[in-house]
Amino acid sequence: MVMRYALLIGLVFALSSCASIRQHTKDIFLYQQTIVLAIADILFFDAVTEKTENELYDYEEQINKNCGALQSAAIQRIRGEELSMELMREMFDNLDVCERSVQNAEMYLVSKGFRY
Repeated sequence: MVMRYALLIGLVFALSSCASIRQHTKDIFLYQQTIVLAIADILFFDAVTEKTENELYDYEEQINKNCGALQSAAIQRIRGEELSMELMREMFDNLDVCERSVQNAEMYLVSKGFRY
């Protein structure tokens, strides 16, 4: 009986952990999309100096590089395709790096007074 109870508790924690990881991944993806769209909006519609333009392109490039696995996974999910274990591992391994890249870009936008 004790063993069943322990297994049940373990299962509940595992399921709640999966849900929170899924939500965290979704949050990072939406955050990344928001910042990339803000950068695109600034580049297309705001008058910025060449230096600022280059910096924005650099931030966008870093986000694309560090969030590439997350973006690929999202595209595959939208298409209804199964994610490979390799892609899932790459996505989860790079999640923190992706999030930091997005945070750096957001801090840059805020420091320059851009609103998004």
